[in-house]
Amino acid sequence: FDPATAQRVFRVSMSDMSEFYFLPPLAAMLDREARGIRIEVANLPVESVSAAMRAGEIDLALGYVPGLDAGCASQTLFLDEHVCVVRAGHPLRKARPTREDLAALRYVYASTNATGHRMVEQWLDELNLKRDVVLRLPHFVVAPEIVMNTDLAVVFPKSIARRFNRGKAFRVLPLPFSLPPIEI
Repeated sequence: FDPATAQRVFRVSMSDMSEFYFLPPLAAMLDREARGIRIEVANLPVESVSAAMRAGEIDLALGYVPGLDAGCASQTLFLDEHVCVVRAGHPLRKARPTREDLAALRYVYASTNATGHRMVEQWLDELNLKRDVVLRLPHFVVAPEIVMNTDLAVVFPKSIARRFNRGKAFRVLPLPFSLPPIEI
């Protein structure tokens, strides 16, 4: 396989968060080094990824994809963690909020078909952390814009929060408890 001369379409399963994190650098690299490669992104429920790979419907899955079949080769690219994101001028001034601080906030919940987002809700329920979710979204991309212009908060993977925070419009706060790591 020679990327510089290959002419091929790759179908890649990605959540919207994976798209945000991986597609810009991948597209830039392909534009420089593999101009004959085309990418088609498929947003599949994580439960369907293994079957889609076995059936040849997708070539690759990028992101948090737990529970792949033994026949699917996988490689950990990095580990991530969840954080709380608020706007830079948010009334919560603490650098390390407590459980009570987090429980007092109002939230945007970005729900996607990615397992990780559903798992966060389950883990927070298991920790008995009740949140006041005032806005539920089917995608995550607009959540930072909403958080930047309100006193709402959102729980995001740290890597994504840092990318959104390049202009320092947000405060990225550690959670006062441990959630399982996100294996990307």
